[in-house]
Amino acid sequence: MTGPVVFDGSILGAGPWTGVASSFVTTLDAWLDTTSLEAIVVLPDEASRDALHPLVSDRAELRVEPSLSGLLRPIARTRLWQRLGPAIWHSPVAALPAGPLDRGAGFVATIHDLPWMRGQELDGERPFGRHRRALRRALRAARAGRGRILVPSANTATELRASEGNHEVTVCAPGLANPEAPPDLDRSRRTGPFVVLGDDRPRKNIDRLKRAHAAARARCPTLPELLIAGPIHGFLNEEEKDRRVRAATALLHLSLHEGFGMPIVEAFARGTPVLCSRIQVLDEVSAGAALQADPTDESEITEALLQLHQNAELRDRLARAGLDRARAFEPERSAAIWCDVHRNLAASHGGIPPG
Repeated sequence: MTGPVVFDGSILGAGPWTGVASSFVTTLDAWLDTTSLEAIVVLPDEASRDALHPLVSDRAELRVEPSLSGLLRPIARTRLWQRLGPAIWHSPVAALPAGPLDRGAGFVATIHDLPWMRGQELDGERPFGRHRRALRRALRAARAGRGRILVPSANTATELRASEGNHEVTVCAPGLANPEAPPDLDRSRRTGPFVVLGDDRPRKNIDRLKRAHAAARARCPTLPELLIAGPIHGFLNEEEKDRRVRAATALLHLSLHEGFGMPIVEAFARGTPVLCSRIQVLDEVSAGAALQADPTDESEITEALLQLHQNAELRDRLARAGLDRARAFEPERSAAIWCDVHRNLAASHGGIPPG
């Protein structure tokens, strides 16, 4: 089996890298350190190439394909597949080339979450039709033996089977790089606002959190302020986000639905206490290292905020537990799973690439 591993980097062209995009770049960097395979990353614009080049140096070829940023992205992916002749097409999302896939090659698609399963709870979010069509197309092709499906958590794998039937998937948690500076567990430095990293989608539960915070502050005027950072609320660059999270009294992540929950691991790695939703996926990711509350119960969130503020020993315990838990999400672990998936996929298509 010959040909490069082609990575679809279209998600890197939509502004600053956060969430899925940032994790993809971090894991790609670790993967390139462990393989001798030829790699091509196709990108939608010059800006994304300029941003990625220093991180991957000369270990991967970077190609700008402007059509990846437009409405005709499925067609663009198909033409790239035909022109580049990949051994494997690796997508950090579910979207794949639109045309018939070459049976001499394989693909990796990543399904992050299934928000439509939440029904009316997530009313107001964008239509999920295109997302779901891409997911089902990837599942059909995988079932036919032409590719592999990655999911970020065992919970997402369970939801996928409940929604779309039984499918073989590989759990690959997002690779999150450790912060450059080591965490400082001195509690005197963690006196800043409660920090929330998220946008204004209903799943992020911001309005309910604001009301719970107001109720807690009415009972305790010294309660830290609420700092919400993300699209709509005010974007923080990586340096400022790092500073704010390190100084936070705690990071709050009271989502109704997640495929994984990256902000809580980012906080863990910085020695910052976390309050998160008591939902199955965040149970899995936090593994007991966070304080939890029912995200639909404002009174329970209020009590948890007061507890965090008033109990310094609890904050210290959570900070230490979070640091231990963060080690489970080092990018080298995710890169090793990529390598295994690529190797097994190549073997099923008649050959095993070196590396």
